[in-house]
Amino acid sequence: MNYQSLDTKRPLTLLLKGVAGTGKTTKAAYFPSPVIFNFDNNITGLRKLPKEVRDQVKIVNPRTNDKGETLKPENVWDNFVRQLEQVLIDPTIKTVILDSLTTLSEIILDKALGTGSPTKRIELQHWGDLNRYLKWLGDFLLCAQDLDKHVVFIAHEQM
Repeated sequence: MNYQSLDTKRPLTLLLKGVAGTGKTTKAAYFPSPVIFNFDNNITGLRKLPKEVRDQVKIVNPRTNDKGETLKPENVWDNFVRQLEQVLIDPTIKTVILDSLTTLSEIILDKALGTGSPTKRIELQHWGDLNRYLKWLGDFLLCAQDLDKHVVFIAHEQM
């Protein structure tokens, strides 16, 4: 058997999954120089962090543009992609946290459907778009060989 040794210099990609309110985001905030993409609009638990940790955390709201204006649901994905590209070239950021993958999947669906309307149903032709957005996310964050940042995905368990 030809085993490879663990490359400890390579950044981690991690999935934190659990019931809402169990401290997933709080734990992720302890990673070095983190930026949190706040898809859930629920980061109140971060107030409990020690000041020295809290001061290192940067928050990005993908639901608002650079002027602070709230975007239509079908425009949030494109805004997130722009924001993510900016974060990934920022040398001061060492960790990217997506909170949460659960809500991000809804945003991807809104993009594929072209609307955030709850009355719009997914149809066969939307699955190709949905797959492409998920593939891009995987290629860009999960499988990128040259990414020099830790990536933490937060997901919720469904009851």
